[in-house]
Amino acid sequence: MLGLRDISHARKLALIAAVRRIDEAKVKATKILKSDKFLVDSHWEIVAQRTVLNFSVGDDLDEDVEVRGV
Repeated sequence: MLGLRDISHARKLALIAAVRRIDEAKVKATKILKSDKFLVDSHWEIVAQRTVLNFSVGDDLDEDVEVRGV
């Protein structure tokens, strides 16, 4: 209505970058855990399904971020 809760374009871009950094850290950590001798037989397909990040920054920005699992 008044636009008081709207997020600025710069902040939306910062949020997108943060989500991507989180995903990169998740991928790196998962690669490390896959090589752990106690976790090697884990169900990594389930981990990939459960770690999907869905993030939308709003209607006016063309880029919605959907970060897939490992």
